[in-house]
Amino acid sequence: MANVLYSTDKLRRIVAYVGQTQPVLEKLAAQETELKARIPGVVDLLVKQGLLASHLKAIKIAALEKNPVEILDLLSKTAELIVPKSLGKGDGKSEETIQKAADVFENRLMGNK
Repeated sequence: MANVLYSTDKLRRIVAYVGQTQPVLEKLAAQETELKARIPGVVDLLVKQGLLASHLKAIKIAALEKNPVEILDLLSKTAELIVPKSLGKGDGKSEETIQKAADVFENRLMGNK
């Protein structure tokens, strides 16, 4: 194995770089761990609320774990369904209308526009 000589200055810069980047890497790793732990609960809630068919649950969990940026798409699609008057009390929509809206949401959620 060849010996490589580094100047003291270069070694100090390497140590400083590692010292600055290590906390950032640890924070990112902790966020990723928490994110992956919470994805199944969020998908369960989508199923419970009727926004995602239960047979698509595992597919959606895998997709969100593979690409967490899809969570932003999910949030955006959910927000498009919510209007202030729909929160709280009923707005007189029939069950059929609600089911159609849920079907449209599910299709968009799974990437079928």
